[in-house]
Parts: sequence; structure tokens; C-alpha cells
Amino acid sequence: PDLSPGALAHEAGVSLRTLHRLFNASGVTFRGWLRDARLDRCWMELTDPCRRRGTIAAVAFGWGFNDLRTFNRAFSARYGMTPQAAREAATNSTSPRAPRVPAVQV
Repeated sequence: PDLSPGALAHEAGVSLRTLHRLFNASGVTFRGWLRDARLDRCWMELTDPCRRRGTIAAVAFGWGFNDLRTFNRAFSARYGMTPQAAREAATNSTSPRAPRVPAVQV
């Protein structure tokens, strides 16, 4: 939740301006990159058979989403299914695979 462009720039050893230029060159904003990274982590957790007992809300809130409706919309837009559908598909014999989306190299 506390990740900011400044903190990322510091950890990466680049200036804030350089970080923003890298994101601009990739066509992705910092905010969009962060949202997608969090959604990817949610996908992995929701489809992990060892983590079936946790609620979808706990997963969403654990990865920095503050509103369940916003999380559901973002998840569905990125993966083409609801978080519940992803979890159910993973529970059944057909394990869903996350769609391949380009990673942003920073």
C-alpha cells in the first residue's frame, strides 16, 4: 500500500524523472503497472489450491485494494472472468491460466 514512484525509483537506483520516462516509454503509467502487478498476485493467490480457505475480500485487501467492487471490476477486465470464477475453475479439474500480458520492464 505504501509503494510510491519515489520509493520505487530509490529501490531501483534511478531518479524519479528517469523512472517516469521509463514508464512513459513503455506506454504504462506507474499506477497502471502497480494495479496490474497487484492483480497478478491476486490471480496467483486465488488460483492456488493451497489457499482455498481465504476469502476473496481478504486476498483483495491483502494486495492493496480498498474496495471489493473496484477489485472485481479490475480483475474481470484484466482476466475476462470474475475472481470467484477463477477460484472455482482452479478448484475444478481444469486449472485456469492467467492470460499472458506484457510485463513492464523497469
